[in-house]
This record gives sequence, C-alpha cells and structure tokens, in this order.
Amino acid sequence: MSKIVLSASVVVLAAASAASAFTPTNNAVSDRATLGVGTTMSPLDMSALPYLNGFLTTSNSYSQAFAGSGGNYSGTLKVEVFGNQGTPGPGLNDLLMIYTFTGDGAPLTRANGAEDFEFGVDTSVEIDYSDLVAATHGKITGESSLQAGQLDPLVTVNDFVSSNDTFKFNFNPAGGSGRLVELGGNTGSQPGATEEFSWYVRTNGNTAINFVDVRIADFGFVTIRSLSFVNNPGQPDINIPAPGFAALLGLGALAAGRRRR
Repeated sequence: MSKIVLSASVVVLAAASAASAFTPTNNAVSDRATLGVGTTMSPLDMSALPYLNGFLTTSNSYSQAFAGSGGNYSGTLKVEVFGNQGTPGPGLNDLLMIYTFTGDGAPLTRANGAEDFEFGVDTSVEIDYSDLVAATHGKITGESSLQAGQLDPLVTVNDFVSSNDTFKFNFNPAGGSGRLVELGGNTGSQPGATEEFSWYVRTNGNTAINFVDVRIADFGFVTIRSLSFVNNPGQPDINIPAPGFAALLGLGALAAGRRRR
C-alpha cells in the first residue's frame, strides 16, 4: 500500500511541476502604421528609468547581434517600445513592443541558421507569464521576409521552464531538418538569403519592462539580451512614476501584492 501511495504522490508532484505552454493568437497586421506607430503611438523614452538592468541602444529600443559557435549562424534581435504617450508614468495605457528577428544570409558553406529564441530562460529576471498571456500578439507581415518554405515560428509563453517562465519563438515548429527551417539558413538555390521576422506584443501600461536573457539555439547555444514584460519584485509597472534608487527598495511589498508570485 505504501508503494502505491508513494507512486501516486510522485505522479501528482510531476504534474504540478510540469511546464505548460500558451500559444497566443496571431493577430497579424500589414505594417506598424496599422498599429498606430507614427500617429497614436510614439517612441516610449525609457532612458531615465533607474531600474533597468542594462543599457538601451536608443531611448526606446535595444538591438544586439548574435553569432553561433564557429559562426554557424548569425543575426540581430531588435526590440522597440511605443506608447500612447512619449514617457512612462500616469496616462500610459497603451503599450506596444515590436521584435525584429534577423538571420544573416550565409555562404553555401554555412550549414545553419538560428532555430529558436527563448526569452527568460536561466535568467535572474523572469518574464511575466500572466501579462504576456493577456496581451495581444501578431506578425507584422510587411516587415517579415522569409524564404519560400520557411515556416513562421511557433510562438509560445511557457510556464515554469527550468524554474522560470519563458517566451519562445521556434523557427522549426515541425521538427524538420536542413537550412530551410532555420532563420538565416539558406539553400543551394537561394544562397546568402537574409531573413527577417517581425512580431508585436500590445497591452495596457499595467506591466513592468526590463532586460532578460535570450537563449538562441541551433547547434549549441548563445545568450544575448532583450526587453520583455517582467515579474521583477520591487520594480513598478511602466505606468507608475519611476522612484529613485533608494525609494525603489521599499516597493517590494507593493509590487508583490499585485503580481502573481
């Protein structure tokens, strides 16, 4: 009897700790102007936020190049942030993030591209699963250019992966092989083809933004950084005035009360 009870307990524990994945609906748009960029949505200047754990490329964006081991794949990941007003704080109730994934065109001797991008894995700052699930997502078709045969990535928000929640873009959702199922991979008939994919995430201002690690995989891994919605104890939401560094330490209880952990 004791063995049966123990087995049942193990099953329940495994089920409780298993990761679950949410696949956002792809609300595709033709271009960023459709999302209001340049009219109702302005670049969100985050340069004065004292709690960012990294340095922006411009006041509203961050871009980082990546290269796999031995140069077997390379490219850039860029994120831009927009809002219904130009600065964080009260009144910010429409928030837009646009991610641009670029896989460099490669010579015929390069066998691979980047297969998946996983935000938040093995990082000290965790993504906010609840806020990403509640947001509106979609592809920007006019800014996406993939080779014929290359699938759009499978986009998932994953609960409890290696003790963290993650936000993942898998450019090989069907589990295929060869260069055509990887961002920036190429074929003999299309050597050196650079590929781009653009994805937006839109929500209200009741979320926090910060840098998280992004693990890029194909053969081997490389880790870069990008911005995401985060569940970072002590950090206020983007529509709350940013405190000074000293005052920030006292916000832990307030932030913990709102967030799910």
